Amino acid sequence: MGTCLAQLILFREPKAKIIGVSRDEQKQQEFSIKHPNLKLKLANVSDALSLYRAATNASWGGYDAIFHLAAAKCAPFLETNPDEAVSTNITGTQNVLDLASELNSHVCFASSDKAVKPINLYGFTKGVGERLVLSERDSMPDGHCVFRYGNILGSRGSFLPALIKTLLDEKKAYITHPEMSRFWLPVSTVANFIYTNRFNEGLNIPDMKSANVIDLIETVANLLDIKNFEISMIGLRAGEKLHEDITETSNSGQATNKFTAAELRELLGATMRSMGLFDLGRAAIPQSSKIH
Repeated sequence: MGTCLAQLILFREPKAKIIGVSRDEQKQQEFSIKHPNLKLKLANVSDALSLYRAATNASWGGYDAIFHLAAAKCAPFLETNPDEAVSTNITGTQNVLDLASELNSHVCFASSDKAVKPINLYGFTKGVGERLVLSERDSMPDGHCVFRYGNILGSRGSFLPALIKTLLDEKKAYITHPEMSRFWLPVSTVANFIYTNRFNEGLNIPDMKSANVIDLIETVANLLDIKNFEISMIGLRAGEKLHEDITETSNSGQATNKFTAAELRELLGATMRSMGLFDLGRAAIPQSSKIH
């Protein structure tokens, strides 16, 4: 997400200056964007001093906005590592807000549909993060904003690359429940939504469509021209829902805005093409596929 958002900002605003902050030195070393107006700094959001040093030592004279994308995200792992969930998703968010207050900057906080009616630690901590950001929005002239969205297709560590690997290597796909559904968006759509609404105070939710995970698996297999594969049911993991909600008033599993088969194929084909996640000699990806 950070890479896509940085690319978008530099494309839309060629004179913009960006500081990219993360605790992953390997990811920074492999960062694909080389631009004179982009600096990368190592820091940990859960360490307030580390964050402050990265921001102040690299500043070009202030920040219009801080995009807070950092999060501990692996829900099953966080169930057994609650300290990491709290330190990154709650303490880290408060550290970002404190820094923004000192620098007189606006915060854009990336949240998740799992913050709605949460049943796992990841969802609870993201929900607390939302409330922290929204409770301090009146402290800034432009106010802070929260972006709540579903599963991203094409981001680092997302479901799609892992699925493609098991389909190609094992002719197998793993699923926790045959009725499970999720909201799906391409990373470029989320990045564009955040950028476009970066000064839209309060809670921001993009238009999203849902699809059953098993339909996504079958569509990807079809695009890869894999006709014989096994779907292995491994059972629901700790803290995992069958269906997600996007608002507190929505009804789980009753999403009416669902992908058609053609829309899902178009979305997945475009995402796989953009990520280079398929063999062009075998994948029947529609040439018209584009990510909007």
